[in-house]
Amino acid sequence: MEESRDLLSQERTRVLHLSQAINFLSSLGGLLIEPSTNSILFLVLRARVISSNHV
Repeated sequence: MEESRDLLSQERTRVLHLSQAINFLSSLGGLLIEPSTNSILFLVLRARVISSNHV
């Protein structure tokens, strides 16, 4: 049990870092990621965080 909670917390940290990176990229005006792709990615990441909270 403890091990899976640890993995979940690692995953959450990874998702957080990804969403921060995406936010940073979008603050640059979406030069590297198209805004639409960015939104989709962000929604997918949000969904993963929300679903992992219910585990």
